[in-house]
Amino acid sequence: MTVPIIGITRAIANYAPYSPRPARTPGFEINLYDGQIIGAGDGFSSMPSDHASLFMGLGVAFFMIHRNAGIFLILWAIFVSSIPRIILGWHWPYDIAIGWILGASIVLILRQPAIKLIERTDIVPYFESREVIGYPLLFAATFEVARMFTAVRNLLGAVL
Repeated sequence: MTVPIIGITRAIANYAPYSPRPARTPGFEINLYDGQIIGAGDGFSSMPSDHASLFMGLGVAFFMIHRNAGIFLILWAIFVSSIPRIILGWHWPYDIAIGWILGASIVLILRQPAIKLIERTDIVPYFESREVIGYPLLFAATFEVARMFTAVRNLLGAVL
């Protein structure tokens, strides 16, 4: 689910009208803490927040599997991943809200097709019988999610 969430959110950010980040908006006064660099996110539109969409999407996905874990991750998405981005001047509140809506909606829309695809391709038994391939790929996938697909973005930027 993470690839469609980031892909759709980035596509919207890249092709929708540009929205400057609060810290880069002329006339918007923001108090920076010592050592804060305004350059974070230079060149990227502020709207929608890909962090908010990814973490809310993960929270909703986990909520459908395990209620308590999902509630914890949704609260994490709100209070740890999203609100600090508003406070630091990286996003407007509506950037975050739209990101939450996008992430949750993408998970809800793609849930059944993803389940059917996984069942139809027998990908789980395939990787269970080939742990030498499955574990490194799972590590690479979770590492990219943790890094917000930085390597993939850099590679696509170099290619395109």
